[in-house]
Amino acid sequence: MANRMDITLLLPDLASQYATSSHSVSLRLLAYALQAFPLAEPFVPSPSRSETENLNILRLWADMLVARGENGAAASIWKQVAVWCHHRDDLRGATYALAQAHALLLPQIPPAEASETAAQLIKFLARVPDSLEKSESLVLLANSLLELGDLRAAQILRGEAAVSSARIRLDSALLQVKIYLAQGQREQALFFLDDLEGNPGIFSDLQGARMTIGMFRLQMDQDSGNYAAALNRVKTLFQQAKSKGLLLQQALLSATRTDLDAEMHLDQDVISHGIETLRLFDQLNLGESRRIGVKAVLARSLARMGRAKKGIEYAEEVSAWAQRHGNLALEQEFTVIAADLAARDLQGIRAAGLYGCAADLYSERPLLRARYLRKCAVQLVYSAGSDRETTIHWALSLLREAGELLHGMERHGEVAAELSAWEFDRLWIRTRK
Repeated sequence: MANRMDITLLLPDLASQYATSSHSVSLRLLAYALQAFPLAEPFVPSPSRSETENLNILRLWADMLVARGENGAAASIWKQVAVWCHHRDDLRGATYALAQAHALLLPQIPPAEASETAAQLIKFLARVPDSLEKSESLVLLANSLLELGDLRAAQILRGEAAVSSARIRLDSALLQVKIYLAQGQREQALFFLDDLEGNPGIFSDLQGARMTIGMFRLQMDQDSGNYAAALNRVKTLFQQAKSKGLLLQQALLSATRTDLDAEMHLDQDVISHGIETLRLFDQLNLGESRRIGVKAVLARSLARMGRAKKGIEYAEEVSAWAQRHGNLALEQEFTVIAADLAARDLQGIRAAGLYGCAADLYSERPLLRARYLRKCAVQLVYSAGSDRETTIHWALSLLREAGELLHGMERHGEVAAELSAWEFDRLWIRTRK
């Protein structure tokens, strides 16, 4: 307890250093903060701290939440920062904080609303004198507008952002690369990136710039489907991050490598790299939303390999997480994966329960509901105990509903195949009486 209190006393100094450090140093500080402060309590604004200290601590907490994959919570913190800045008559700081929140919430906001919000923030910035923070806000908004498909607005905002500061120069340069890509000028984008890497002297933080550009190229390889090139690049970047002590980058690159292994169906590599990724995530106290993505990849690979024990465990974890977050498609997929693995592992009762859940989840899709009702019935009979007659009665009731659904559809393709399976299983169950 005393040690935890001592660390908490260091938080204002840590947040102050984080706010003013170079990119590579701030990455190390962020990784340290993630390990040292797993809970939100120390980041709650305190009257014993100055306003500047509270703001720095809130900004650090927002970036920690982003690292943990909790973008919605991070956006809420940035809005809180905006309120604090507004009370201090700091329009620059308030607008920058709102631009950060806007960027984080962009995937969840309807495009028209997102564009309108961006336009309002640009109007606020027009009243703000030129500064580093204003340029950072302009680059943030330009990136958001580019994602919304407003290429012209993104170009204009990039032109307005002053790039005299080395801190903004790299972000502005990468924005230009994105603009080239949006224009379909991939060769020009690659040439521009080559030029950036060939002239590292324009960046004050050479190490941070190289890592950022490397991560950007990695994303380009992934987006273009060049997984072999992406895999080679991620290996190189991981070793660089490891040699420089960039633990957070190691964790994120390990997760990317796991995804690439899965894309290339390198299932054994998925298992080894996925487990290593989870270890790194745990070391950094990264959020459940980060870990659940890795567990989803692991569950799919374990299912392909027929490794039931851990496969069922991961699939059920993903399904439960999806249910809590209202992600029906993910819940459906991983409930079925868990059910199939349980059936393969001869865990009849467990498989029957999971297939029953799957049937309920697919209530709006009659063919799939019928399929999982049938599979539930089969697993019930496989696992029938002493009261076989009652179990078979339940199974036939499930098959009856499945049959009604199937006979109500046109008999072609998948429906015809499912009807054949249904007829076979119904006959098999009747012979078990």
